[in-house]
Amino acid sequence: MNTAFHDPDQVKRDFIARKRRQRRLQLFAPQSYWNRYRAEEIAREEAQLKRMEAAMDRIGIFTGIICISLFIAMLCFHERIFWLPPLISIGAVIWWVGWGRHQYQ
Repeated sequence: MNTAFHDPDQVKRDFIARKRRQRRLQLFAPQSYWNRYRAEEIAREEAQLKRMEAAMDRIGIFTGIICISLFIAMLCFHERIFWLPPLISIGAVIWWVGWGRHQYQ
């Protein structure tokens, strides 16, 4: 018959011995360390991803503006509509100041 379950002192000694064995056998850092390290690593990766996405968005917007401007310029030059590019430029500036910049910020 095992008397360890009836003797509180023996239960405590068994618990302490088991904890010592676990500490001796622990080869890696505790899981809380890895979770904290992983959380910091994920936060760094997400910040870098946001920076890269912002840079790619800026490049895409800039390239799109240049392509649209060149297309409008070629079309207006071909059709001899010389008053249209300034009108489109003024309209684009009014749109950007009024609504566009609030959408992208």
